[in-house]
Amino acid sequence: MTGSNVSSRLMASAPSGTRARSRRRRSRSGPASRWVYLGLVLAALFALVPILWALSTSLKPESQVLSAVTQWIPKTFTFENYSTVLFHSMFPRYLLNTLGVAVAAVVLTLLCALPAAYAAARLRFKGQAVMLFGVLTTSMIPGIAILVPTYYLAVSTGLYDSYLVL
Repeated sequence: MTGSNVSSRLMASAPSGTRARSRRRRSRSGPASRWVYLGLVLAALFALVPILWALSTSLKPESQVLSAVTQWIPKTFTFENYSTVLFHSMFPRYLLNTLGVAVAAVVLTLLCALPAAYAAARLRFKGQAVMLFGVLTTSMIPGIAILVPTYYLAVSTGLYDSYLVL
C-alpha cells in the first residue's frame, strides 16, 4: 500500500467537516432551554431575596423595622444599626476570635497534614494501606456526629469556655 492510498481511505471513512460540526453543535434556543433559564432566574431570586431583605432592614430605623407595614425601600436611610454593631457590641471581639481560631486551625492542620501527606505519597511502609483507609473513613464522619462527644470532652476536662477548646 502506498501512502496516498492510506490517506485517501482515511479521508473517505471520516465524516465530512460540516456533518461533524452539525453533530457537535446543538440548538440552545429551543423552548426547553428557555424553561431552564427561567428556572435558574427563579432560583437566583429565591436565593437573593432574603439577602436583599436583610440589607434593606439593616438600613431602616428601628421604628420602621417594627412597623406593621412592610416596605422594601426604607423611607429614611440610617447607618445607626451598623454603628451599634461595630462600636457598642462585642461583635468586633467575636470577629477577631473567629479570625484567630481560623488561622490557628489552618496552620496546625497544615503542620500536621503536610508531612503525613508527603510520607503517604512518597514513602512505602508497613500498614500504609490501613492508615490511608483509616484517614478516608474518619474523613467521612460528619462533624455534627461528633459534636456531642466533643462537648462532653470539653466540659469534663474543664476546657469549656476557653480558647484552647476552640
